[in-house]
Amino acid sequence: MHWENGQSAILADENEKERYFAKRIRFLGDKEDYKTGMDEYIRIHYERLIANPPLSTQIMWPHDIVLLSENVGKNVDLMVANNYQVFSEDVKDDLSLYALLFPCGNDSVISTIKCSLQDYLEDIRRTNGPDSCNYTNSLIRLLAYSTVYAIYEINRFGYQYCDIDMSRFFLDNNGWFILDFSNMIYTSAEKLMVNDGRSCIEEPEEFPMTYVEPALFQTKTQMKQNNQSKILLPDYAAQNYSLSALLFRLLFDIHPYNGRLYETYDESSKMKRYNKCEAYLNNPIFIFDRENRDNCIEDDRYQTELWKNCPEVLRNTFLNIFDIDNSTRRNSKYYYPTPAEWLNLLSELGWR
Repeated sequence: MHWENGQSAILADENEKERYFAKRIRFLGDKEDYKTGMDEYIRIHYERLIANPPLSTQIMWPHDIVLLSENVGKNVDLMVANNYQVFSEDVKDDLSLYALLFPCGNDSVISTIKCSLQDYLEDIRRTNGPDSCNYTNSLIRLLAYSTVYAIYEINRFGYQYCDIDMSRFFLDNNGWFILDFSNMIYTSAEKLMVNDGRSCIEEPEEFPMTYVEPALFQTKTQMKQNNQSKILLPDYAAQNYSLSALLFRLLFDIHPYNGRLYETYDESSKMKRYNKCEAYLNNPIFIFDRENRDNCIEDDRYQTELWKNCPEVLRNTFLNIFDIDNSTRRNSKYYYPTPAEWLNLLSELGWR
């Protein structure tokens, strides 16, 4: 295996004639051992994932885990979780040289990627106008269905995908979404081991804040304040909440909490965006809440008309999801639709 100059983080296997995209794993261990150190539980976690890939073409999946040379390693970025770090820091000195390899040859999943979800939405907006990214546009309805289907597929093979953020979805040449690999992919068996106190996977330092479940964020915040070291991992319900929040954003072109209480927050930096997320997650009032209008949007906003005209079943579904007692799990019967239920609902509406 050798480094190909001029092609960032691309490695080639001369025997297999395959090319790989590499991502380094976050260092866990003693500082002096950072070049070769990796917690055994983390290694076992990734080895299990590599040995049990889902039978799906809708997610990037690692082919191998390797120890890179220092010369190669310095050109390889950290895996996705650090995109959510609040404070900027030089992570290059805090990474082990262990990396995951992802096939990127002509027959690989990566080779089918056309563009990111974010780029595609911007292209729709440029082509059709600033108010075109909502459920009245058939392209957006198809995107919503494809988004749900990508999560449904990974769940179907026994994995929970808790890294739900627009930056994790990539459109392929056939119009379906491919998910980015993440260290926030878990199996039910691993979560049981964590709950039993036998930690086997790393806890991400920050969850994807934009669409995280308020209950999960609030619990994690309380644990930090109480200096509790217990690992807190998102569960299946938290995944389903995040998927629902992303769907609302796609269908209505607005975040479910971006109302008058928070829309004036400065978002010019990562830290300021974090502060805004933190504010609405601590007080998650839905912009279309029937009873509490403190965080509503102005009547002349086009999303208000979208909300009035959307199918009643969809409106009621979102009202239940973003009810503050539901999203904070104060209601013991909290519930968020599963990907399968979303697929059925969107199909019944003809949005596929």
